[in-house]
Amino acid sequence: MSSSSNSIQPQSDRLIRKRAQDYFSSNKIVTKLEDVLNEMFYDQPDDYNGYLANYFLSQSRNPIINDFLASRSVNKLGELALQLETVIQLRNKSQCCKGVTITVPLISHDQSTSTTTVGTTSTTIITPKEEDNRRRQSEYDAALIHLEKISQILRDANLNDQRSIDEQLSKYLKDEIAIETRRQKEQQSTTNTEVENTQNDPDAEQRLKVNEPKSKQRAISPKEEKTPKSGPAKKPATKTDTVEFVLDDPKSITFPGQFIITAISLATCLAANKIQQTSLFYTISKFVDNDENRSYSLPIPCIPILQSGQSYPGKQSIVKQYMLLPTPTLMTTDNWLDKVYLVAQNLRENLITAKGGSVYKPEQGIELIQTTLSTLFGQEHLFDLGLNFAAHEIFDYSKSKKKDEQNTIRSPKNKLKLKKQNKKSKLKVSRSTQSSLS
Repeated sequence: MSSSSNSIQPQSDRLIRKRAQDYFSSNKIVTKLEDVLNEMFYDQPDDYNGYLANYFLSQSRNPIINDFLASRSVNKLGELALQLETVIQLRNKSQCCKGVTITVPLISHDQSTSTTTVGTTSTTIITPKEEDNRRRQSEYDAALIHLEKISQILRDANLNDQRSIDEQLSKYLKDEIAIETRRQKEQQSTTNTEVENTQNDPDAEQRLKVNEPKSKQRAISPKEEKTPKSGPAKKPATKTDTVEFVLDDPKSITFPGQFIITAISLATCLAANKIQQTSLFYTISKFVDNDENRSYSLPIPCIPILQSGQSYPGKQSIVKQYMLLPTPTLMTTDNWLDKVYLVAQNLRENLITAKGGSVYKPEQGIELIQTTLSTLFGQEHLFDLGLNFAAHEIFDYSKSKKKDEQNTIRSPKNKLKLKKQNKKSKLKVSRSTQSSLS
């Protein structure tokens, strides 16, 4: 028994040696080791372990994409944001590279939304902020669906080949736009068919009104139901005016969750820069020109220094942000970021002492920043001042109407009331001035 066991063990050792020789010869590992040892003998470095480590790092494979991780986040304004990270495999290890945080855009994709739902017994009013949150949430959910599909496409892709990654993302974008275009055409044809059926059938319009959702029906009070409207008969129009139709500009076709494509491209580019220890601008410049000695100009950054908005009192609600714009002269220095931090720190202290820490007018914020800059830098011109106004929150561009403080569009009746009130106030002021003069 002992002799047979001894004969089996050498045979198994021979098989292991043969398998090892086949593996090393197929990968040419022994040849590479001999080469690096010969080079190290001629170079004779002091840190021979570091010499070997650098050699094998240069011979390792490029990092590949394994997956993407998305998490829910919030930006500085409290709006919904998406944080995206790239999971890569490098040197037989999986690691997660910190990516980007992108605010979920507020985009409408030609979908009917109702802000007020009127029922027979109860009335539910959705505020504009709740409507924005709902739209951002639907955009966020759609982005997660696209992220799963793109993760399958980019799996095992070379992280250093950004051009190939962008080409695959561009192809996915074109395919999704084609699907969305087809869907809109089908929806338009269905709508046209319903309109034709309504014109041919006189009772179809009444049925459509009955089946119309309550969100689109106007609430009718019991008084209006009992007393029909009565008024003077309208005179027939005698004068005919020429009507000019102005066609709108063609809208670019978008689909829900489209912003995730740009986020993935940026996240992979940042992950590659982290592995290669290069800057983002250097990577982007290689797409434009391969000339490494070429100089590039960057736009001047707009740095938010004070936050405000609708929640602030008075006229301060019309300004979203106060921003600092460094001058080109300051941008050439290395410590310009330290000066921005110094301005922010002193501005915070001045804001606490200024009228209880609250600003009610945009002029007060401008004066506060100018005072801080003059205190720190004197007459030296290092920063310009910029304002980000809440234009879309105040004025509805689609309807060309102004919104009031409750973020609702003013009706013509309210405008007439405001005009009458202004006239009465002006008359009172004029009478008071006349009496004081007399």
